[in-house]
Amino acid sequence: MTFTFVPGKHHLETDPRAGLIKTWSFSSLTKYERCAYSLYLGKVEGLREPSGPAADRGTAIHSAWEAYIKGETDRLENGGKKPLLSYANELREAYLDGRASVEDEWTFDHTWTPVPPKTPEVWAIFKLDVFIRESDTSARVVDHKSGRSFGNEIKHGEQGMFYAIAAMLQHPELEFVKVEFNYVDEGEIKAKSNWRRSDLPLFLPKLEKRAQRLTSATTFEPQPSKHACKWCRYRDEVKRDSGEPACIWGVL
Repeated sequence: MTFTFVPGKHHLETDPRAGLIKTWSFSSLTKYERCAYSLYLGKVEGLREPSGPAADRGTAIHSAWEAYIKGETDRLENGGKKPLLSYANELREAYLDGRASVEDEWTFDHTWTPVPPKTPEVWAIFKLDVFIRESDTSARVVDHKSGRSFGNEIKHGEQGMFYAIAAMLQHPELEFVKVEFNYVDEGEIKAKSNWRRSDLPLFLPKLEKRAQRLTSATTFEPQPSKHACKWCRYRDEVKRDSGEPACIWGVL
C-alpha cells in the first residue's frame, strides 16, 4: 500500500513557533543540539560567527560546482580530483536537459505545507546543492562535501534523511529518493541512503520533535565540550554592545 502524506494533517503537540527562534534548518538544528548557546548568539544576539579556512573553501567548492553544472564555465576550479569530472559532466547534462536544478531552497510551514521562502509562515528551511528527477516517481539529491568522509558518517547519513524527507514533501508524487554525497577532496561519490515514501511515518515525527524543541525554546543553555568548542569561533569574539566576551564557557 502506498503511503500518502497530507500536509496540514500532521501537527505538533504545541505551538512550534513560540520560542525566540522561529525557523530551523539542518545546520541550525545540529548546532542547537551541540550547544544551544552558540545558536542563540548568532540568531538572537545577532553576533556574526567568523568564517575560517575550511568554511571558505567549502563555499568556493560549492560555487565552482554550481557554475560548472550550469554551464557558466568549462573549468572546474576548486573541484577536487579528476575522477569527479565525469560525474560533474553527468550533472551538467541533467541540468541542461532540464532534469536537474541547483541550489534549491524549499521552505515549509509548521504543518509541512510548502510556502514561499522569506515569508512569515516559514518554519523549516531545506537547501539542496543538486536535485535531479530520475522518473515521475523517483529523484536523486546530491550534496557536495569538502573535507573527509571518515568520522562524519552518522552526521551525513542523518543529513541524507533530511534531504529525502524534504524532497518527498516538496514533491508528493515521489515514491523513491536517493541521496548521495560528492566528497570533492577524496574524489569519490558515496551513495548514503535510499528512501521510500513509506519511511515518512517512522522518521518525520522524530524530526518534528527535535525541531519543535528548537523553535519553541526560550532559554539556550551553554553546553561546553571539547568537541563543541573546537569548532565554535564565538570564544574569540566579543559582544558589540558591551565589549564582553561572547562566550565565557568555552573549553579548549
